[in-house]
Amino acid sequence: MGSKIGKFNESVIKLWDYENASCLHTLTTPLESIRCVAFSPLSNLLAVVGLEKFDRKMFKKDECIRKQILVFYDLSKLGRAEPEICARQISDFDI
Repeated sequence: MGSKIGKFNESVIKLWDYENASCLHTLTTPLESIRCVAFSPLSNLLAVVGLEKFDRKMFKKDECIRKQILVFYDLSKLGRAEPEICARQISDFDI
């Protein structure tokens, strides 16, 4: 498999093999709005940061605050199995 690249929009990430110009997988995330994605140096993990999708909302002074979530996907079996979430962390800080 060649090098991977990710393209994202809203809550969907498309993983591409850019050397062969083929889409490897379309990944639907538990996020409403993706802020950034990053691959590990060996391309076996994908880190995704975004806003939470579900109704876990807190209210402070008449404004709705949604938490950011950092999600890690295991891509080591990409092409043979669905990428799995291997870690997930909610953050009170802007990542």
